[in-house]
Amino acid sequence: MSTKLYPLYQLGNPRTRVFLPDFWMKLVASVRDQPKHIVTFHVHPRMSKLDAKNYLEKIYGVKVANIHKRIIAGEYKKHPFYGHVTERKDETKVFFIHLADEQTFEFPDIFPEDKKSSSEDQIKQYSEIQKQARKDQNVQWKEYRPGVPSWFSL
Repeated sequence: MSTKLYPLYQLGNPRTRVFLPDFWMKLVASVRDQPKHIVTFHVHPRMSKLDAKNYLEKIYGVKVANIHKRIIAGEYKKHPFYGHVTERKDETKVFFIHLADEQTFEFPDIFPEDKKSSSEDQIKQYSEIQKQARKDQNVQWKEYRPGVPSWFSL
């Protein structure tokens, strides 16, 4: 369902028109362990199950078997002295999408173990470079001091 008003197409109008959906879907790593054929999405508040199914099948070519929906209430803060609500966040709609035909999805590991070891090596190299720079700075300070007598040294 689109809420935008698009200009009418007129014969001879050379512009190509691409209609993009008004909805958005955000892939989210699930908090709990789930089977590999279930994918979690945070979606637009007005998006329906049928919209989500069409969105995934038409745009990305992913076959969907079933969709479960959950609406998570937004958090709110109360005033510390008076007790009335001062700030409230919007509620979130979550879709749990079951993939069809033995399809599986595993959330990518963004920080694998190999890269952690390389970052530790970089930190060690950086600390060694800092130590060497401090030594060089001290040597330069002792050797080059114009206008100071040689008997006045550190």
